[in-house]
Amino acid sequence: MTPEPGKDKRKKGFDCVAYQREQRDRISRMLNAMTREERVAWLCTVEPTDPVLRRIMQESPRGTLRKAGVPAPDSEA
Repeated sequence: MTPEPGKDKRKKGFDCVAYQREQRDRISRMLNAMTREERVAWLCTVEPTDPVLRRIMQESPRGTLRKAGVPAPDSEA
């Protein structure tokens, strides 16, 4: 049996879903205001904070090219 709406007396502290959505919207607005070249430059300067993503970017060919400041090719043919 579920409680009636408004009857739950627990206070909600930090809302992680709302925070995630706010941050996503903030970053989306920032990126939408940039040109393609500005987005590429921003992505090349931002260091990933996630250790798994950092390792993937460092070990991938595109990550190596990114560290060297060389734009990655659009297609590998």
